[in-house]
Amino acid sequence: MLIGFCFLLSGAGALVLQVIWVRLLGHVFGASALAVSSTLTAFMGGLAFGAYLMGKRAPSLKNPFLTFALLETVVGIYGLFVPFLLSLLPGIQARIVSNDFLGFWGYSLLRFVLVALVLVVPTTAMGATLPALAQGIVQKSDKMAAQVGALYTANTFGAVIGAALGGFFLIPQLGMRTSVYIAASMDLCAAALVFAGVYFRGGKYLLPRAKDEQEDVFREFRAELIEHPSRYEARLVVLCFAFSGAAAMALQVLWTRAVGVVIGASTYAFTLILLTFLVGLTGGAAVMTRYVDRIEKPVAVFARIQVLIGILAIFGTLFVDKLPFWLHRVALDNELTTSGLYFANFAIASVVMLPATLVLGSVMPLVVKILAIQKDRNNTEHFDDNELEAGPLVGMAYTYNTVGAIVGSFAGGFLLLPLVGVQNGLFGSAIISIMLGVLLAASAKKKDKLLYIFATVGVCVVLLLPRWDVSSWTSGLFRIYLARSVFADGWEAGGKLIYHRDGISTTVTVEKADGEGGVWLKVNGKVDASDYGDMPTQVLSGLLPILVAPNPEDVLIIGYGSGVTPGAALQAPVKSVKLIELESAVLEAADTYFGHVNHQPYKDSRYEAIVDDGRNYLLTHEAEYDVIISEPSNPWMSGASSLFTQDFFHIAKGRLAEDGVFLQWLQLYELSPKNIHAILRTFQSVFPEVVVFSPNPTSNDTLLLGSRKPIKFKKQRLTAALADERFRNELARAEVHEPEDLFGLFVSGGEKLVRRIGHGPLNTDDNAMIEFGAPRDLLEYSQKDARLPFVDQIAGRRIDELPEFFDQFDFNSPSTLARAAERLLRQGRRLDTQSFISRAENSQVETSSTSAASLKRTKAILDWFEGAFDQTVVLDLPETRNSPRYAKVLRRLVNGEEEKALELADFPDGFEKMGPAHRFLYAYLCLLDQRITDAAFLIDDVLDNQDFIESFPEVLYYAAHIYAEKSRPRKAVKLMTRFVEVRGARTMKDSDVLQLE
Repeated sequence: MLIGFCFLLSGAGALVLQVIWVRLLGHVFGASALAVSSTLTAFMGGLAFGAYLMGKRAPSLKNPFLTFALLETVVGIYGLFVPFLLSLLPGIQARIVSNDFLGFWGYSLLRFVLVALVLVVPTTAMGATLPALAQGIVQKSDKMAAQVGALYTANTFGAVIGAALGGFFLIPQLGMRTSVYIAASMDLCAAALVFAGVYFRGGKYLLPRAKDEQEDVFREFRAELIEHPSRYEARLVVLCFAFSGAAAMALQVLWTRAVGVVIGASTYAFTLILLTFLVGLTGGAAVMTRYVDRIEKPVAVFARIQVLIGILAIFGTLFVDKLPFWLHRVALDNELTTSGLYFANFAIASVVMLPATLVLGSVMPLVVKILAIQKDRNNTEHFDDNELEAGPLVGMAYTYNTVGAIVGSFAGGFLLLPLVGVQNGLFGSAIISIMLGVLLAASAKKKDKLLYIFATVGVCVVLLLPRWDVSSWTSGLFRIYLARSVFADGWEAGGKLIYHRDGISTTVTVEKADGEGGVWLKVNGKVDASDYGDMPTQVLSGLLPILVAPNPEDVLIIGYGSGVTPGAALQAPVKSVKLIELESAVLEAADTYFGHVNHQPYKDSRYEAIVDDGRNYLLTHEAEYDVIISEPSNPWMSGASSLFTQDFFHIAKGRLAEDGVFLQWLQLYELSPKNIHAILRTFQSVFPEVVVFSPNPTSNDTLLLGSRKPIKFKKQRLTAALADERFRNELARAEVHEPEDLFGLFVSGGEKLVRRIGHGPLNTDDNAMIEFGAPRDLLEYSQKDARLPFVDQIAGRRIDELPEFFDQFDFNSPSTLARAAERLLRQGRRLDTQSFISRAENSQVETSSTSAASLKRTKAILDWFEGAFDQTVVLDLPETRNSPRYAKVLRRLVNGEEEKALELADFPDGFEKMGPAHRFLYAYLCLLDQRITDAAFLIDDVLDNQDFIESFPEVLYYAAHIYAEKSRPRKAVKLMTRFVEVRGARTMKDSDVLQLE
C-alpha cells in the first residue's frame, strides 16, 4: 500500500536526520557519554511527547492522512534549519559556561534544555506520525494489530535503509550538509505522496487492500477462541512493555560496547551494530505482523517472548570473547576486500544481537493486539459495529515504550556500565526481560511450566557459566595488521591482564608482559600507550612545543594515555598544565600502573585533570594557553576523528596565545597517503607556520607543530634546557642529549612541506573525510606503511632545510657539522651524515683537531656500514673442525646456496644450541634471509661471550648491521664504533680464519 511506502520514506529520512543531528551535537557539546546521552534523551523524549499528544488528539482528526502529511512536512522543513539552529548553541553555552556559576550538573541540565529546545518540534512531529497513521489506517479492531504492525515494519525497514545510506554513502560521499537536504527531501516526498493520495480519488490508494471475503467467515470463530485479558492484565502488559523498552535499550547500549570492542570503534562499526539491531526489529515485526491475528493467547505468548528475548540475549553474550578469533580467521584471507570485511563484521554483530532482536521486534504488534482485544472484550461478536480508535491505543503503547527506552539508555550507559561492567550489564538486562515474562505468566490462571523451566535455565546459565576472558575480548584483532603480522600463527596473550574497567565512554585495560617486560594500556582493545616503545613520542609531545614557544607558561593537553606527556611537560619550568581526558578510567589506570614512567603528575600542584571532551572544553572556555597539545587516539576511531578536522584546529587556534604553539600527534601507519596528506593540508590551512617532526628516526608517528608566528628552535634556548637537570633527564628518555639530536628528527616544514603534500581536499566536520576514509585503510595498509614524499624526500637534504627552523646554529662551521654528523649517524640518518661530512670537508673555515678527529671517526664508521659484507663469518676452530654439519653448511654457503645453508643450520637441534662460532654463522645466514629478529636473538647470545668477541671482532661488525636492520641505529653505531676501535690493533694468523673466497 502507498501509505506503507510513505512511512518507509519517513523512517529512512528520520534515521538519517537523527544520525546527522547526533553528529552535529557531538561537535557542539562533545563526545562525552553524558553529552551523547543528553542528545538521545532529548530526541527520544520528543518522540514520546509526540506519541502522547497525538494519542490524545487522534480521535478528533478529520483526516489522519492529511495530519501525517503535515507532520512530515514539518519534519522536512524544520530539519533543514536544525544545522543552523545548532550552530548558534556554541556561543550560547560559551557565554554561560565561562561564568562557571552552574557547576557540572547545572551545565549538563542546560545542555539538555538547549538540545530539547532545538529538537522538540521535529522529534514531536516524528513521534506523532505512527498514532496518526494508525488512526487513519485501522478499519476493523480485529485487524488493528496486523495493520499497525505493517506500519511499524515499514517504518523500521525505512530506518534500516536510512542507517545504511547515511553511514555508508550519504555522509561519506556527499557530506552532512547535502545529506540533510536529501533526508529532508525524503520526508517532504512522503508528505507530497500522501497529499496527492488524499486528493486523488479520496485517498483510496492510501488504504490497505481488502482481504479475501473468506477470511470474514472465520472471524467470529476466531474471536471466540481468543483469550481476552482483564483490565489488570492489560495494564500489566503496558507496564511490561515500558520495562521491555528499557531492557531493550540497555541491551543496545551494552551490545554496542561489547561488539564495538571486537570489530573496532570506527564509525562503520557503529553503523553496522545499529543496522543489526534495526534488521532484527524489522524481521521480527514482519513475522509477527503476518501471524498476530492467529494468536489465541496473546498475553501468554507475550510472556514467552520476554523470556525468549532474555535467553537469546544471554546465549549471544556468552560468545563475545570468542568473536575476535572468528574475525582473525577472516582477516587472514589475502583476498579479503573492504566490503567482505564489513560483511564479516555484520555477521559477528548478528551472532550476538540478531536472535534476540528478531524476537524483540515482534513485541510491538503483539502488544497492540492485547490492548485492542482488551478494549473490545465486551463486544467480540460485533466487529463491524465496534471500530476502535487506534490512535489513542497506539499512542499510549508507543509513549510507554519510548519512556522506558529513555530510562534504559541512561541506566545502560551511566549505571550498568560503570557499576557492573559490560557482561554483567548484559546479563542483568536479559534477566530483567526474563523476569518480565515470569511476571506476566504469574498473572495468568493457568501456569506455564515450560516458561518457568526456560527462565530457570537462563538464570542458571548467568550464575554458573564463567565470565569472558577479557584479554581475548580486547585483543584488538580488528586491526588487520595484528591479525596478519603479529598473530599470523594464532593469537596468544602478550601478558597478564592487571586492570580492567568498563568506563562510561570506553573500556580500558592494562596488560603487563611476563617477567621484566613492559606495560601497555588499551582503550576499546587498541593499544594507546606503553612504558617502552612509545616513550619518545609521549615525551617529545610534551616537550617539543615548550622548547619552541617563546613564553611557555600555561599548557593544555588533550588525552592522558599513560600520563607521560603531562608528566614530561611538568619537568619543564611551566606555571600550569591542564589535562582534558574523556574517560576517567584512563586516568585511574595510568595513575595506578604508569607512575614509574609518568612522574605521577597528579602530585604536582601545577597540574589539573578534568574529565571532559577536549574539543568541547576548548569551545566553551575562553582561557588562552601558550601551548596546546592534542594527543588523541587514531583518527579512524569515531570520536577521536573530530580532533583532526579543520573546524577543531580553528577552535584550538582561537585558544592559543598570539605566539602560542599547537602540537598535533599524527600516525603514519594504517593510513593511506591520500588521508595523511589531507590531514597535513588541513592542519596547514589553519596554522600558517608548520613544522613536522618524528619522535625518533625509526618511528611511524609524527608530531605537527603549528603557530601563527615562525617556528624557530634557538640554540641558546636548547642549550639552556639541556642544562636544566630535570629537563635534560626527560629529553634523554627521547634520546635527545644534544641540540643537534633534533636535526635528525626534523621531517619537513614551511613552503617545502606545502609543495610536497600538494593540493587537495581538506578534512572538515561537514565532509568527515578522515572519519569515513581512514577505517578503510586498516585493510589496505595492514602490512605496509604508506610511501610518503614529505618523509622520503628529506633524506640527505636536511642540511639545506634546517637553517630555516634552527636559529643560532652555524651550518658552515666544521665543529657544528662534525657534531651534527656524529648525532645523525647515531640516529641512522646515513645520507644526512654524508651530506654534513661533505660540507665540513669542503668548508673554507679552519677545522680544529677535535672536529677533524670526530669527522674522521664518523666517516670511518659510515664507510663500514656502507661497505659490502666482506668480514669473516666462518671460523676455523676446534668446535667447527669437528662438526660435519658446519662443513655442510659452509659448503652450501660457498656455493651460493644460502637458503639451503640456512635450512641445515635451522631448528630443530640446529646451530642455536651449539657453540658461539655456530651461532655466529647462523646469525649471518638469518641476516641474509632478512630474519632480523632471529639474527638479533642469536647475535645477542654471542655478544655475551667477551672472550670470543676479543678474538673475533667481526661479530661486532655483523651485530652492528643486524641492529641497523632492526631499526636500532644507536646500538648499531655503538657496536660498529667498538669494531673500528679494536680492529686496527688486532693481528690475526691466516691459519685462524677461513675466508669465504
